[in-house]
Amino acid sequence: MKARFQLGAVLLAALVCRGQPAREQPVGLVLEAGGARLLRAGDELPLSARDGDVLYAGDTLRSGAQPAAFLFCPEKASRRLAPQTG
Repeated sequence: MKARFQLGAVLLAALVCRGQPAREQPVGLVLEAGGARLLRAGDELPLSARDGDVLYAGDTLRSGAQPAAFLFCPEKASRRLAPQTG
């Protein structure tokens, strides 16, 4: 009985997961936020970026009064954004 219940739970979980769309793969990582603002793809409200934030395709990172740095995974390179002036 217990084995039958466990098998049923596993099959149910497999069916539920199968119907879910694949998760989007990250493309970057904020290394130094420096007051930058992060605009997620499809959103209209920019958020305060934090060190360690994961970036996805379509996200926008805008530097603030201080420079910001991020890791861009597809090119295996880090990039630095100059501070905003004016």
